[in-house]
Amino acid sequence: MTALMFCNPAIAFVGAAIVSVVATPPSYGAPAAFSDDGNHVYLLGSKLPKGTALDIDLTDLTAKKLNLGVSTEVRGIANAPRALLFVTEKSLYRLPLPTGEPGKICDAPAGCLFNDVACNRAQHGILLLCRTKDGRDWPSYYLREQEKTPSLIATRRVNALVGAVFDREGHLFFAAEGDIWEGSVEPPPEPELPISVEAIRFGPVALRETANGTSSSKGEDGKAPSIESGVKPNVETFKSALATFRVYGPNQGASYLCGSPDGRKVFFATRNEDVDPNTKGVRFYVGDDAGEVHLLDGLKIDDPG
Repeated sequence: MTALMFCNPAIAFVGAAIVSVVATPPSYGAPAAFSDDGNHVYLLGSKLPKGTALDIDLTDLTAKKLNLGVSTEVRGIANAPRALLFVTEKSLYRLPLPTGEPGKICDAPAGCLFNDVACNRAQHGILLLCRTKDGRDWPSYYLREQEKTPSLIATRRVNALVGAVFDREGHLFFAAEGDIWEGSVEPPPEPELPISVEAIRFGPVALRETANGTSSSKGEDGKAPSIESGVKPNVETFKSALATFRVYGPNQGASYLCGSPDGRKVFFATRNEDVDPNTKGVRFYVGDDAGEVHLLDGLKIDDPG
């Protein structure tokens, strides 16, 4: 597992989608979220008491536990205007910040469990990533403003949205089968049709392979692609997107990769014990929209994951 980042003005939101590509299986939601002002980051972790998050103050590099007001495991967390959104398996909640009591927004659709959440500030909507109780499917739902029941989203050719985030203009970034996609949530053209995600795979970062015993992998048939199929312009798009990749090291746990609402900061973690025994433990970083990444040496906390 490796921590990667894009170095461009959309660094925070694209980077947040990448966490799922390299470090997060579909069964886990986003483990971190920024505050509105970009001065705090809230982390989830298995080593924390259930129903709590670790509140990191980036201005003085101190940390304290934040009680989310529930007693069950929190699966995913996201920033929302003046609040945090978070999901347990059964319910979606909103917690006003800096102080306030959590309020339940809705329950999971019948036959589903919540897995992750993302806030679309531009369109005043909430994206909910789910899994069916039998574990066979990973549907997505969308809760529009003033509605109390989330609507199923149509996602053709994509089995599951992973690590989904929105930028401040409402563009959606997510991972699917290890690659990075960008698009949007679109209203139905007719009332009887479903909401849909319209997106393109712009970051093909997954390494496809096939071997005996890897039934879930995807192999190529060895045929050369045809230029007439539109491969050439696609390659140029991929080269442009991937040219800004940087690798920051291995990560055998949650990356805590998240972006600030204004798109100017990104927060993430690496764990280098398998590479350098002198740097055991988690290391936290903050990046900015100029592409500079700073190691938070002064942040001395135990790994919450």
